[in-house]
Amino acid sequence: MEEHKIRVSIIMPVYNVEKYLRQCLDSLFSQTLKSIEIIAVNDGSTDNSLQILEEYQRNNPQIMTIYTTENKGVSHARNYGMAKASGEYILFVDSDDFIEPDMCEKLYNKAVTDNNDIVICTRYNVYEDMHTGVLKRDHIRLELINHSFNLYEHKYELAHILPFPWDKLYKRELLAGMEFPLNMRFEDIVFVYQVVVKAKSIGIVNEPLYNYRKTTQGGFLNTFSKQTLDIIRAFELVFDYMEKNNYLEHYYNELEFICTRHFLYRYITLFKNENRGKGKLDIKLEIINKTQDFLDSRLPNWRSNNYLLYSSGWLKKRLPLFTNRKKMVRITKLRELMPNRIYNLLKRIRNYISKLYRFAKSKEKMTMIKKKLPIISVMMRKGTVYYTHVYEKLSILPNDILLESKHGEDIAGNIFALLKELSKDKYKNYNVKLAVNPSCKSVFRKLLERYGIKNVTMIDIFSKNYDRALASAKYLVTDTSFPPYFIKKPEQIYLNTWHGTPLKAMGRIVPHREYALGNIQRNFLIADYLLFQNDFSREVFMRDYMIENIYPGNVLVSGYPRNSVLLNNERRDKIRKDCNFADKRVLVYMPTWRGLLTNKETDKQLKQLDGFFADIDSRLKDTDIFFVKLHPYVKDKMDYSGYRHIREFPAGYETYDFLTAADVLVTDYSSIMFDFGVTKRKIILFAYDKDEYLKDRGLYIGLEDLGLPVTENVEELIQELNDEHKGYDRFYERFCSNDSLDTPERICEILFSDGCKSKAALISGENNHKSNITADNRKKILIYMKGFKNDIESRNRINMINSIDTDKYDVYICMKSEEVKKNTEMLSLLKKDISYMPIMYEVGYRRSEYFRLKVLGKIAKKKAYNRCADKVMTRERRKYFGDVKFDYIIHSSCLEHMILHLCLNNGDRKIYNFKHFSKSLYEKNRRYRRTINYIIKQFTAYDLIVADNAAKTLKLQGDNIIYSDESGFNVNDVLDYLEMH
Repeated sequence: MEEHKIRVSIIMPVYNVEKYLRQCLDSLFSQTLKSIEIIAVNDGSTDNSLQILEEYQRNNPQIMTIYTTENKGVSHARNYGMAKASGEYILFVDSDDFIEPDMCEKLYNKAVTDNNDIVICTRYNVYEDMHTGVLKRDHIRLELINHSFNLYEHKYELAHILPFPWDKLYKRELLAGMEFPLNMRFEDIVFVYQVVVKAKSIGIVNEPLYNYRKTTQGGFLNTFSKQTLDIIRAFELVFDYMEKNNYLEHYYNELEFICTRHFLYRYITLFKNENRGKGKLDIKLEIINKTQDFLDSRLPNWRSNNYLLYSSGWLKKRLPLFTNRKKMVRITKLRELMPNRIYNLLKRIRNYISKLYRFAKSKEKMTMIKKKLPIISVMMRKGTVYYTHVYEKLSILPNDILLESKHGEDIAGNIFALLKELSKDKYKNYNVKLAVNPSCKSVFRKLLERYGIKNVTMIDIFSKNYDRALASAKYLVTDTSFPPYFIKKPEQIYLNTWHGTPLKAMGRIVPHREYALGNIQRNFLIADYLLFQNDFSREVFMRDYMIENIYPGNVLVSGYPRNSVLLNNERRDKIRKDCNFADKRVLVYMPTWRGLLTNKETDKQLKQLDGFFADIDSRLKDTDIFFVKLHPYVKDKMDYSGYRHIREFPAGYETYDFLTAADVLVTDYSSIMFDFGVTKRKIILFAYDKDEYLKDRGLYIGLEDLGLPVTENVEELIQELNDEHKGYDRFYERFCSNDSLDTPERICEILFSDGCKSKAALISGENNHKSNITADNRKKILIYMKGFKNDIESRNRINMINSIDTDKYDVYICMKSEEVKKNTEMLSLLKKDISYMPIMYEVGYRRSEYFRLKVLGKIAKKKAYNRCADKVMTRERRKYFGDVKFDYIIHSSCLEHMILHLCLNNGDRKIYNFKHFSKSLYEKNRRYRRTINYIIKQFTAYDLIVADNAAKTLKLQGDNIIYSDESGFNVNDVLDYLEMH
């Protein structure tokens, strides 16, 4: 009996929706959760909706039941369906919408797992192009904070629960005695808010599982009529229910805000109707007066509501106007009487004055001016313009070395170890330059002097001297990345050491940051040498930054220069003696920073640590010293004066130098564990917040799989400190076996001399060699696209890309990172063997080039323009792709002239997708026509042009042009065509 139990009853009211009904029904019958029933309530439809329902029922009589009633409205239909439902849970679906195949399964599983009465998901707003029928979707996210909560205890969540019945799964028993009110609009508001306050547990599935068709349903909500006044009746019913059932006092502020927000939202439509804001003046004034009468009488202090005062978006912007009844009435009347041209002129003047006011108040006036008028930076030769100038002007200085650590914010680790090596006499003829943040200069200078490193010239990062060094130094070394405008010259030798073996997710697998890997990926791709501590790091970085089959440089797996000091026993003994703890057990605690740049959570971490330290301090032995090194955002606020055994990490020592004196390392999720592992001394992971920290962070290796002891509270930590150290052989062999005392020396030999023997010893040859052989057998394809949106068209393009034969082709999708940032999750839909390259696109011009292309180019685009554009974009090609060679370049979208020249200067065979051509735009829009005409002039440089039949009106000439009636652009067909020709 249990196996035949209905888990979810889907209730679908139907009225005259024959155009959309099949898509809705297909989505219902495609549900991955099979134990469902579909209750279709035909509300007296007069079109073919009933026939369509009967057709689907004949094929699935065991799942679908049809009930036909007189036309009494959607509320009656839903109530009728609820009375017939037998499932554990109920889901409402409107018949002109559609749902994702796994909606029922995901919501049901969440409800059952967490015993939720209601589960809420996010939605797509679906827009249909009236001419083409193409659907576009926008993901509308929830503002709810918790993933599972009791509303009574978290009442602020009520203010963010939307009044839609169809984005929620309800436990059926929760709906007993509940009904949608009849014969009125805004019935959803009444039903939803009455139901949610009854729920004991509400769950959230933060995925878009419902598709809400705005073209059909949005009309009523975005217009007004007499029926708009039903919203007052709706909230009268809501407040009466809350008062009767003793909810009103507890949820008063939230309900006050919800009611006010809904009323004020109606005001937006007063100026948006089909007659440019004119007409129906009497109804407009009635809506304003009656809604504000209700607020003033029922909620007299509504204008002071905290949620309202701290709101954002459209509400914050319009609040001063919408809360002023007299002003609203006056403007509404004025709008009705005033000619549109005068009204629009006054609006523009007001907006201009507003911008001037913001500019006058701004503390960054020059930045705002430069952003609006880039020609100022060009004239002053600032930023990328200056770097491009010195890049072209300066020759390479063969003895200059530029080093940089974490964008000038640090000096420790690999860069410090290499600086120490470069201070030896054999490098005395080299000019060693270190890029630093000016605020760090004095601290870094003292540290270098302490270690006798005197041959270093510090230059301010991002200054003109820095740009000159970046453009002229023969040797470049960083442990992160050089800036996006940097272009590596062929004569320069670039070493990227990175700054740790990764435990946390990197590159393409970081959720919600898929678009953001561009500059690091680019830096890896153009570097001559990539240095990794172990083969695990090499595999992770090459794979997840998607360069394993395309990287033309040398991969060095040598251990890290910074770890050499950890193997220096003489140095260890000296530090212990100098610090007077030779006979002590030295413990060092180095935790990961918990926050983000946008949410530092400093106070939270300090409170947690303060509690732990008091407990740890009371349990340590007299022979123990517990040094703590916290992140700079936290360390200055921690007070250690009250502890007996716990001390701050000494500032006078370089981190790894002092760490060599430690007997035990206590850490959590930090890569420091892989470095300290070279000592074979004890390491303990103190993961007191494991579940919370790892909730939204992916790990390559689970903590329990590392082979190191994991503790989650002070009791376990102290026990592990007192237990005998048994060694971590498997951990050492996997991550630490390449480190040696002479790594800095051998790295410098490779960098500054031919060093063939040393190079052979450091290159991880076998696996890397095999992957390069595989890559060389495949043709490399670069497809340039404008970006991806969260719509059907983009999904179709992704499906097309995913269909490319990756056994035959090595595929790379290139786009501007800014154009995919908003919908970054779309990149995760690409198959893992399809790579992508989001470039931080900013063209670096010289002053003369800027004027020729940006100023004179607007007058005429002739041969001189083309030559200049080719020169600029050849340089840009080197910036983005270095020495990488592509077999095919496919310019799939984007009308920008400079992107056109980038594609023309990057690859053996070039294909242009001209299927985006719009005949109507070409005839009506002068700017579009000029752009298309310029593109057509470049067609002779392409091997193949693929166009729609609409382009035949242009009478294009050339054997390289083919026409296709197929919708979309099929890369597979294009590649097959080129292979045959």
